[in-house]
Amino acid sequence: MDQEISRFKPLPALLVLLLLLPILVASVKIVQRFFPKAAEAPQLASVRIHPGEIVASPSGQPMYLSAQSFDSAGNPIPSDITYIWGISSTNSVGNLIPDPNNTKLATFIPRNIGYGDLWVKALGSSFTTIASIPLYIGVPKPEPSPTPGLLFGPIDWMSRTSWLKAEQFSIRYPDQNFIGKPDPNTTISINLSSPSTLEVAWTEKGESLKLSVFYHFDKERFINQVDKLTVTRGSSFNSFLPNWPAKAGYPYISEKDKLITVSSDTEPLISYRNLYWHPGIYPFTDLSPAQWSWKHVQKILPTSIMPPVFDGLFAPAQEIARSDMALFLVRTYEYITQKKAVAANTPFTDIGSLSPEIQDAVKKIYGLKITAGTSVTTYSPEIKVNRAQMATFLSNLYKAVTGDFAPEVPVPFTDIYNEDIKWAQKPIARIYGLKVTAGISPTEFGPYLITTREQMATFIMNFIEATSRVSIPPFPSPSPSPLPTTTTSPNPSPLPSPPSVTQTIQTFSQLANELVSPPPSTPSPSPNSLPPITIPPEASSAQANIFIQIINLIQNFFRQILGLPQ
Repeated sequence: MDQEISRFKPLPALLVLLLLLPILVASVKIVQRFFPKAAEAPQLASVRIHPGEIVASPSGQPMYLSAQSFDSAGNPIPSDITYIWGISSTNSVGNLIPDPNNTKLATFIPRNIGYGDLWVKALGSSFTTIASIPLYIGVPKPEPSPTPGLLFGPIDWMSRTSWLKAEQFSIRYPDQNFIGKPDPNTTISINLSSPSTLEVAWTEKGESLKLSVFYHFDKERFINQVDKLTVTRGSSFNSFLPNWPAKAGYPYISEKDKLITVSSDTEPLISYRNLYWHPGIYPFTDLSPAQWSWKHVQKILPTSIMPPVFDGLFAPAQEIARSDMALFLVRTYEYITQKKAVAANTPFTDIGSLSPEIQDAVKKIYGLKITAGTSVTTYSPEIKVNRAQMATFLSNLYKAVTGDFAPEVPVPFTDIYNEDIKWAQKPIARIYGLKVTAGISPTEFGPYLITTREQMATFIMNFIEATSRVSIPPFPSPSPSPLPTTTTSPNPSPLPSPPSVTQTIQTFSQLANELVSPPPSTPSPSPNSLPPITIPPEASSAQANIFIQIINLIQNFFRQILGLPQ
């Protein structure tokens, strides 16, 4: 029992300590409040002298100076800093007298002509710093060095037939640097009359400058080649030879973000970064460089695939008819393959009034199996071509050029799944994969919209660039296909062989699509004739006649269903 009591003897003392602990904490806080800890002295970081310079005559007139120290936060340090003053000069320019009662203050008395420096050293408890000011006694204060001019500047110079621009540009002489920026209240003069020279004149830093780029079109190499670049500064003249070959219709673009320097025949250098040089521009009054199709139109003009409608007019919004389409696609085929397409005989009865050139183009695209017409006997040259039809034409053109259709890829378009344009889904997927078109929006192809000239130019140039990335087989030009004829010989053998039922259904299904769409890749037969039929020699005359009658009944049945002429 005594042992149990002895175990609990320390508890009262512990309880007393726990009760006193809050009182002790509160007492400590009260003591800290009335007797705060001394703040740490600010650390010395810098010192300044006022005034910041002395420019005076050696008159003996006293000048008063003061010093101030600052901590790392830029706050003044009011005390606990000792200042030591000093002077270094030529010809003992004057006397420096520190204030014996306050080391922050000093007096300077200028006495002799010369220059020098006046300094003060600030001494803290653990750091030291120094500052100085210049002295000019009886001598002029030197002019400040001019701020160096910009090393580079952007340029954007465009005439009627050429365009030169760069993110960074400079013409560097040993004594001066020019960046193509005219002085205030002066203008840049660009010669608009020369078809093969870009000539730019301006005034910069008070000097007259002129830059000229001379170029010519090399027909054999199909490029615009720079002959020379000249820079005139006042009466001096220098020539450069930059290597800026530009394919006809295309710009020359320097290697991205690389600084390139071209030396001249003597001293100056031309330097540039991200330069764009577009020679041989065709000037249009209805198409500006700001329009999205401008670059595609400029590319197609040298190919002669789509010439302007008039001098200076391209008519970018003009709609494309099937007659125009035939011309443009044949020219595209011949431009890519570098060989003439063969004009095939056609069953079309509505092209006789067209110009010989257009008739020839229709016969060629028929022979290339790009179209089979809008019916068995009509081409409908006046009908406008919508974007779904154009996709089919281009898909068939790709096969005519390369020997096979382009691969189909998934497309983001949501407006190509109507039943009446179901036939266009595969062609659209093919030309989308070729990057011939990206649609009219991220999710729309616009299949029912009529194709315009600027869209056609864009399609064709993208198509040409797509085919340049694939190898074109050296297959021979297609030979013209003769019109199918019906054999009327009374002899039972040989008789023309009829097409199969599957072939007949396919042929007339394709013709039905052609009424609302571009043609299929195979031409349709004449409505009043059958393909040549071969009958086995063992077949009797009666068997052959019955077989031909069955085929005629099948053809007439599908004509009635599809509403085609008998």
